[in-house]
Amino acid sequence: MMGKNTHNHSAPIGGMVVTKIKALIKKEASNEIFKPASEVVNDMLLKELRNAPCSSLPNVNSLQKNPS
Repeated sequence: MMGKNTHNHSAPIGGMVVTKIKALIKKEASNEIFKPASEVVNDMLLKELRNAPCSSLPNVNSLQKNPS
């Protein structure tokens, strides 16, 4: 249900990128259960972040410890 107030701010920069990368990491980790989490995360970051780093992205160590 929509509230009375409208939002007057935009989404965080890179928010959609972060959500997409997290989802891809979880999917890949589920498919590749014998692949180390660090490898899954690093591969996905290299694949998705070609142009520039994303300041909204959580710490890489955090992603590697809890990929799914």
